[in-house]
Amino acid sequence: MRFNLILLCLFFLGQHTLIAQELASDEERMEAAVKALTEGGLVVLLPTKAKTIHALEEMLANGQLAQKSRIQLKKRLEYTKSNVKRDQEWIISLFSRYYTSGATYFIFDTDFKNLKNEQLTGYFLDKNLAIDPSIKRPDDFLIVRKGSPDQGQYTTGEALIVYDKNGDDLPALFPSVASMWGLAFSKDQVDFMRYRNAIRKLSSRLVKMKE
Repeated sequence: MRFNLILLCLFFLGQHTLIAQELASDEERMEAAVKALTEGGLVVLLPTKAKTIHALEEMLANGQLAQKSRIQLKKRLEYTKSNVKRDQEWIISLFSRYYTSGATYFIFDTDFKNLKNEQLTGYFLDKNLAIDPSIKRPDDFLIVRKGSPDQGQYTTGEALIVYDKNGDDLPALFPSVASMWGLAFSKDQVDFMRYRNAIRKLSSRLVKMKE
């Protein structure tokens, strides 16, 4: 009986130590994230829908495609490209407007591999979506990209999500998810408001983290 009690005590002691270590680790990661945000900046990955566009272009390259289908696919491709550019312009404009307390960098999401491979220049964008060779990769930073939160997050659907510079999740206490929602009379207005609300919310949270 006494031996079992000792084992039970050792078990709870081990659990307590493990929890304390996890909390300390999360606290260190939180401090590192805030430091990256303060001393480095925010790298925003602009959505490109590259896979969708590539798939549409491949279908259009089919020489046996019926004329009616070709016309429909071409319209869909043009619509997709137009919306992608519109969204990219909105994101740059809204971050420039609402996130004013630190450096922001913009790249296409397809260039994330260059960012992760520590390529210094040649893929950072100016406010007109043109590559600016003078913009250099910061030493430390956080990443923002559009995506779907993991199961268990407090929000569902599309969101703007913050990651560390390797694209890994931040500690649970870090305000890393801003849901995209909006109500309006037209689809374009809804899309704009979804970005505006998410960027405004995320920017406000990140500013508070730096205080």
